[in-house]
Amino acid sequence: MLYQVPFAIPVASAAGLVEYASSAPRRFQNYPLPPEALLANGEPDYLKLIQEAAKVLEQIRPLPLTPLFYAPVLSEAFKCKIFLKREDLQQVFSFKIRGAYNCMYNLTEEQRKNGVVTASAGNHAQGVAYSSNHLKIYAKIYMPVNTPEIKISSVKRLGGAYVEIVLVGNDFDEAKKAAEEDAQQNNKKFVPPFDDDYVIAGQGTVALEITDQVKKAKEDGIITQDYANAIFAPVGGGGLISGITAYSKLTQSPTKPYASGGLGSRSMYESLKAGEVIEVPTVDLFPDGTAVRRVGDLTFAICKKYLTLADIYNDITTDNICAAIQDIFDETRSIAEPSGTLGLAALKQHLAKNPPSPEQVFVAVISGANMDFEMLRFVSERAALGAQREAFLSVQFSNPLTTFPEIIKLVQTRPNGNVRNITELVFRHNSPGDGHAIFSFIVDPTPEVSQSAQEDQTQEVIKQLQASNFVGRGLNTSLLALDHVRYMIGGRAAVNRERLVSFTFPERPGSLQKFLKLLNDVNAPLESGSELSLSLFHYRFHGGDLVHVLVGVQVPEESDPVFDEFLVYLAENGYASVKVTYDQVYKDFLEKQ
Repeated sequence: MLYQVPFAIPVASAAGLVEYASSAPRRFQNYPLPPEALLANGEPDYLKLIQEAAKVLEQIRPLPLTPLFYAPVLSEAFKCKIFLKREDLQQVFSFKIRGAYNCMYNLTEEQRKNGVVTASAGNHAQGVAYSSNHLKIYAKIYMPVNTPEIKISSVKRLGGAYVEIVLVGNDFDEAKKAAEEDAQQNNKKFVPPFDDDYVIAGQGTVALEITDQVKKAKEDGIITQDYANAIFAPVGGGGLISGITAYSKLTQSPTKPYASGGLGSRSMYESLKAGEVIEVPTVDLFPDGTAVRRVGDLTFAICKKYLTLADIYNDITTDNICAAIQDIFDETRSIAEPSGTLGLAALKQHLAKNPPSPEQVFVAVISGANMDFEMLRFVSERAALGAQREAFLSVQFSNPLTTFPEIIKLVQTRPNGNVRNITELVFRHNSPGDGHAIFSFIVDPTPEVSQSAQEDQTQEVIKQLQASNFVGRGLNTSLLALDHVRYMIGGRAAVNRERLVSFTFPERPGSLQKFLKLLNDVNAPLESGSELSLSLFHYRFHGGDLVHVLVGVQVPEESDPVFDEFLVYLAENGYASVKVTYDQVYKDFLEKQ
């Protein structure tokens, strides 16, 4: 079964939720770089710009210099030397301060006098706010009117008297439009999150610091070589990875840069594949820091020059990210944001496919730690599965009084006699016919890191069950089971012509009421008895900007066309959906018999 990306939605639906997912403001023409920052061919001298940025950023130490943390647990697991570049320890909890500060430091006197403007409610806004306070440059930061108070207060705290927050518009598109108009009408510099030479140079100081810190680790006897074999970093708009790549390539370093965008964050990957900057149709809002509709022109040019598709990991799943969050917690007792862990998730994939030698050195950039606390529940539930330490399956059987104990024994006991540790069991038998149960169990560790142990041991249980005439099915990649059915122990209901749909709801006040109003609008002109009727509803908040909702709708036969039109109508109003009526999990646990 193909892995689905649970928080990936069409860009049109995401535009009002996350700043990078919507249409970015037109990239303003940069003021010309000074002659000393240009190469003979007129292109930016990124190596010099990065080296100068490092000197600029020394002014705000102990920030932004962050530790290069040796990760002993991961190093032992993968039999090499693994380090974490702790950008989550910045005062703004993100690497974004580097680019924002360097960009604002290099403003002309006229630009400083006029002040700057940007549109953001996330890490970029905090970087601009911190920089404005330190550089004494007035900044106007535009945010949508529904921005959470915690984000507003954080920006106010960092910016102090030098920041004005302007709440305007119902989504980021409207806020960005207002910011763009302000910049144009009042001759202000728009500070972009990634597509700016000085922003790229500021982010590139991460690679410069890693180079120096790895050499220091050799001097201290932690490692035996004075360079890293590879650096893995997240890629969204491309500011961080283009800066790291430019420094690595221009210094002719043996360190190879790799980017990680994940399954649902493919803007740089798809642009490189096409050979030109393109806009992607969907974005993944779980790692919202990389939820970019369109990469930057400047960042793309650097990546196109130095990277190939093989240098970008774009098969990182949501569960892989959750596992990486737990890895970082186990190593540091700190919690990284989802996008901040993409580098580590890609590093783990790389090492699993390319077994290293013990002396090799690898670095993952932990890019940020702005995590919604409510999301930790989702992360903790999925981390073991993503790390392939836990397996998930269903079992079909009849006559639970006599057979259920036998099934428990089979699931608990491996053929070699080892005991399986069951971590979850959901069962209810409330109608005639076969019963079904959901189990999860701890995967026995293998001597080496194995990407197949989870699936191998799932199939092992299924074969044991089949040998005793029970039907087992693996659910490791079933979002319907993972997100909903495992919590719904009510079982089947006598509901005719039920259609099951998985929706992605925007997490906003009034979203449910709006959904029900849209349903009422569709039903209003229908005759009595032909209306669409809700038969099932399951909602579970996990933090963040999106939530998954499982909805059952009774659809009379004559209203089948109306139902299809209703789903299109909902999608146009921001409620993306997938029909799951024929999913095996629905048939096993919820469908009327």
